[in-house]
Amino acid sequence: MNLSLRTAVIYSEQDKAYLKTLLRENRIRPLDPAPHVDEAAIDRSVRVVGMMGVEPLQRALEGGADFVLAGRCSDSALYAALPILRGFPAGLAWHAGKVSECGTMAAETMGKGVIFGAIRRDHFIIRPFGPGLRCTPQSVAAHTLYENSDPYLHRESSGTLDLSHSTFEAIDDVSVRVSGSALIPADAYSVKLEGAELVGYQSIIVGGIRDAVLIRQT
Repeated sequence: MNLSLRTAVIYSEQDKAYLKTLLRENRIRPLDPAPHVDEAAIDRSVRVVGMMGVEPLQRALEGGADFVLAGRCSDSALYAALPILRGFPAGLAWHAGKVSECGTMAAETMGKGVIFGAIRRDHFIIRPFGPGLRCTPQSVAAHTLYENSDPYLHRESSGTLDLSHSTFEAIDDVSVRVSGSALIPADAYSVKLEGAELVGYQSIIVGGIRDAVLIRQT
């Protein structure tokens, strides 16, 4: 197959010297209940990445990228970037992304298949495709709570997804219409930093027996 794609690569790893500068300027603060952050913690980290929002993805798309390979990124941002870039309401786009990013987990029962999302100016629709898959207002609303510290507010780099006025309505036996979701713009743009520190190694040994005579005696 003769396939040609214009590709964009977005790196999320952060320079340690730059992070130390931000720390000295009091522009890095630990998330509750994370421990104290200092320069030693930055030095001990093998890698430190910044969780990007929609903006780097949008810049790549605006540059004509057909395929974007991104580092650490908000899961919802992968789906919200293009609709927001095209002028759709940010709250609906972020919410649709949050529901879509886990695939059929938003369905009443999980199974093989995919989730299809269609966004409009005042709502979005979630529909599963796969044998026996069915989305209901309860299943989509329940998945909306997934990985949230607050049932109504979900923090992203550029703002907070506000679900306090979201409504969930069945439009057929398998599809759900969602409306009323909004994004509260942040006073200051923020990026979540995630670091990994090497604390040791762990090894395991797995053994198996193929001898039919021994197996029959167990």
